[in-house]
Amino acid sequence: MLGDLDLAVEEYRRDSKASEKFVSTALQYRDHLIAHMQKEEAILFILVEEMLDDRVKDALTHVFSEASAEARGWVQRYEQLAKELEKTWTV
Repeated sequence: MLGDLDLAVEEYRRDSKASEKFVSTALQYRDHLIAHMQKEEAILFILVEEMLDDRVKDALTHVFSEASAEARGWVQRYEQLAKELEKTWTV
């Protein structure tokens, strides 16, 4: 799927009229990632919840809270980058 996305980007670079293919491929990739995350949530997280003791879960919660705060900064940077790309590519 990443190969398809790479091809769509390259095609768009050569021909700006190929934006529909790029957008379609990007949306397919997004849907693929979401489906993958939903499967993980449905299976892996339940298994981990059952296997870990409370002390380990508390430690993980603390670490994830710290990482979440850092991730918010990354989200803001990527949202700004997306806005800039939208202006540049007028997609």
